[in-house]
Order: sequence, then structure tokens, then C-alpha cells
Amino acid sequence: MDINVFFNLLTIIFFNAKMKMIFKFGGVTMNNRYNTIQRKLIYDYLVLCKDKFVSVEDILLYLKSNGKNIGTTTIYRYLNNLEKNNELRVEVKNHMKYYKISTKNENIKLFLKCKNCGKFMDFNCREFENINQHIQKEHGFNLDYNTIIYGTCSSCINT
Repeated sequence: MDINVFFNLLTIIFFNAKMKMIFKFGGVTMNNRYNTIQRKLIYDYLVLCKDKFVSVEDILLYLKSNGKNIGTTTIYRYLNNLEKNNELRVEVKNHMKYYKISTKNENIKLFLKCKNCGKFMDFNCREFENINQHIQKEHGFNLDYNTIIYGTCSSCINT
């Protein structure tokens, strides 16, 4: 093996403070997982669609339209891995799963979804915290990070 190839291979493997192996793949860090070009293509599409939920069929159509042939099983397995690692938000509608890449902001507890165009937005408002505290105190109910309010976005209202 050429020494330059060897050192290039070493540069893609890092260890974090807990000595868990982390793989750096095309700018995407994936912990303790086998990385492939197919996974990177799927992940890149999810990032591209970060403001809305997408289905496996959406992913397949996008990849095929870009000349990439990835099997449905590969997509489902990878999405399941991302879901298990809390890297995806999942919504079930009409017995079908839809996926959206998770946001980095862990304080967000509410999301808005347009029922017309499907646009999905993080909702981070100080006023909501008052409502959340009221619900906890007066009704003994804790909301989770997947709370979604459905409505119509400004783009759809203006059309």
C-alpha cells in the first residue's frame, strides 16, 4: 500500500473524548456506523429537505432523477438507524412514515406544519414557554419535542 494512501485513510478516522470511534464522511460525522456513498446521498437529500418531511418514495424519486439507483431496503434501513439515534423526526400520516432531519437546537419544543404545502418549521417563541408551563401546572401534562401545530403558512395564505 502506498504510504500516502495509508495516511489519507487515517485522516478519516477520529476518536472522541470517550474513545468511541467516529467516522468523518464527506463532511458528515456518523458515530459507530458503516458509511457508504448510498448513505451519504440519502443524508444529503434529507439535509436538502430540512424544512419539510419526506417519504421513502420522495427519496427514491430524487435519487433516480439524479441517476442514482439505491434500493428501497437500503433507504429504510438507513432511516431506521437515523431514527434510533434520534437524528430524524418521524411523522406518521395515513399509515405512512415521513422523515425530517432533526434540528441541533434541543430547546425547541414546538413545530408548525402547513397542511397545504407540507412546510415544516421549528417554532421557538418565549410566549410558548408560558403556555407550556400552564399546561404542566394546570393540567398535569408534559409536552414532548414532537408537538406539532397544524395550520396554513404565510406563503399559502398569500396565494
